[in-house]
Amino acid sequence: MPNSRKDVYAIVGYFVNEEDTPMYNNRFLPTLIHEFNHSFINHYLDESKYPEHVKQLETAANVLYMNSQVSMSQQAYGSWQTMINESLVRAAVICYMLDNEFKTEDIRNVFLEQIQRNFRWMPELVTLLRKYEKKQSKYGNFESFYPKIIDFFKDYARSENKRFDVLK
Repeated sequence: MPNSRKDVYAIVGYFVNEEDTPMYNNRFLPTLIHEFNHSFINHYLDESKYPEHVKQLETAANVLYMNSQVSMSQQAYGSWQTMINESLVRAAVICYMLDNEFKTEDIRNVFLEQIQRNFRWMPELVTLLRKYEKKQSKYGNFESFYPKIIDFFKDYARSENKRFDVLK
């Protein structure tokens, strides 16, 4: 709205039962969780709100993005910020699935799909988010944990650079 706060809406399709109650099944639920999580994740890379996050993450995330640019671009992810946000949202969906009795095979398939989409760090990122879940009281909120996210991507970019050093 002009000269006021920005309202953002996520609209996701659903089906209704016989009583016209909106319903989501396990097939659609991961998409709903994914889209819902964007409102909790994306603002951490808003340079006007968290310039330090952007500054600390930019170099490492650019390395990772450049190593996957073709794949990311084909998925309409045109920047390192979008790639990082998508990584976190996708990892959060897997955490949700782990916590809510999804079939092991379905979770494995989601992991494989993410890796095939070039989110190759997904297993390690999910492990990191699981550590946050276990020690959430220590951090208080995700904002306090975000420096660990930054460190994770810096370390991943560093190790990826080492793997590519053999090409020189």
